[in-house]
Amino acid sequence: MWLLYYVLVSLDLKPLMSADVPKGTKVDVLGIGGIGHMTILFAKAMGAEVYAIYRDHSKEEVSKKLGADHLLQLLVKVSNINILIR
Repeated sequence: MWLLYYVLVSLDLKPLMSADVPKGTKVDVLGIGGIGHMTILFAKAMGAEVYAIYRDHSKEEVSKKLGADHLLQLLVKVSNINILIR
């Protein structure tokens, strides 16, 4: 279990950590689950401008508390994809 979690975290955070993100860089976090939470926190600690992208409306409050600068709710329909920007 821990190995899987480590692999998932390293897959999500490794590009962020190795990119040497300068302050003010825009970082998109797609999916606000456990790994997404950590990614928001790391990106904010690095001084990035964070865009949290989620499908479930309940993730909005969590994203705000974690420090996301912008919140985007993704709505998926059968025939196309719509993005609502709040």
